[in-house]
Amino acid sequence: MAVKPTIEELEQRVNALVQETLEKSRNIAALKEKLEQFESKSEITSSETEKIQVSGINIKWHPKHGTCTFENLPVAMMWIDTTLAGLMAGVQAMVGTERFGLALQSEGRNSVEADWQVISGFSDFSDGFDAIANIASVAGWGDWKLISFDDKKKVCRFRVKDSWEGRYQKSIGVCWGSGMLAGKMAGYCSRLFNTNCWTDQTAFIANGDKYDEFVVEPSERSIEKELENLLATDEATRADMAVALQKLQKEVQERLRAEGALRESEERYSGICQ
Repeated sequence: MAVKPTIEELEQRVNALVQETLEKSRNIAALKEKLEQFESKSEITSSETEKIQVSGINIKWHPKHGTCTFENLPVAMMWIDTTLAGLMAGVQAMVGTERFGLALQSEGRNSVEADWQVISGFSDFSDGFDAIANIASVAGWGDWKLISFDDKKKVCRFRVKDSWEGRYQKSIGVCWGSGMLAGKMAGYCSRLFNTNCWTDQTAFIANGDKYDEFVVEPSERSIEKELENLLATDEATRADMAVALQKLQKEVQERLRAEGALRESEERYSGICQ
């Protein structure tokens, strides 16, 4: 007949089981921690990607491939005072200051479609602009502020601190104006007010001001008209002349095609009459 264990023996067995369970729990926790560390390192190694999130914006780097993305869109980073300044100075030297500024304004206007999808997602323009300003700040475009907004007069005033255009120009001692930003602001307001708008820059970081400032309002001025006016002044460059020559050649070709079609029609008509 089996001997029943005493209370002391049962307590000892229970304590032993508790200690064994605690030890196993500690071992499991340690294994989980090591597994998480391994998975984290494995994720970086296998995908060769490192990522961070700044103000809700996802930025990823692929060091092995030498690429990076901003919300899954490819981007390239440049040193403002050297690489970017040299690039922009080279373009300005080729086409001249006036045409350089107009080209940047044109591209600024053309680049607002995706921006406007963000802005128009808000019922209030100010809130929408704050949203796009957050994205711009993370991307290194400076601190954007909507200073005033008059819906009746259709006038907006913007200020941008630490704009890349103002900073690179200040670093090389020039002031050509922040054309890309001017174009973007004009593009936003043209959509907001449903009419063509033009930007006048009233403050310049490149000249020592604390910010770039832009006043945007409806205007009959346009990039095309400004380029035509440029051709009529002494500010025209070889690039302007080349554009004018190309336009003239196109008009001549169209005229020659029209004359050829007219002669062909006359010959057919003459043949029918005979």
